[in-house]
Amino acid sequence: MIKSDPNMYTVKEGTKPLKPVQIAIVNGYAAETKGTVFEQAGTSWVVDYRQVTDTAVKIMTRHLEKSGLTVVPQAQKTVTLNVKNVVSALRGMGYGGIRTTLELEAKYADGTSSLVPAENVSPAEAARVMDGAVLFAVTSMLNNERFVNYVNR
Repeated sequence: MIKSDPNMYTVKEGTKPLKPVQIAIVNGYAAETKGTVFEQAGTSWVVDYRQVTDTAVKIMTRHLEKSGLTVVPQAQKTVTLNVKNVVSALRGMGYGGIRTTLELEAKYADGTSSLVPAENVSPAEAARVMDGAVLFAVTSMLNNERFVNYVNR
């Protein structure tokens, strides 16, 4: 099983300004949810979507707190995150590295949602490539118009 590391990466890019509000960032998976993300010649890579989403929650939480927001377990403004559709592939028979794509969904307490795709290609190990894709998805979500409007409302 590929293990995600929530401390591997931090959002370093500038993101759209957010009001200093109180917000809850929640993992949409209540339990372990395993999925196969790569299968070739008898080899398969499995991830726990709950663990990968925990990484997204922690990366986003760190950035929001650094940006002046207060992240709490329960709040009127709640964003529920789900990492979905993780797919990994070897590039150039593995010599060209690994390509991982995924989607990050954010469901808002007002019933609306956003979905952003992300991709990472690297010669690094599978877990780092996946965590890089999670970082890119979180960064994209932090700049997503619907996300920004929901937080700043």
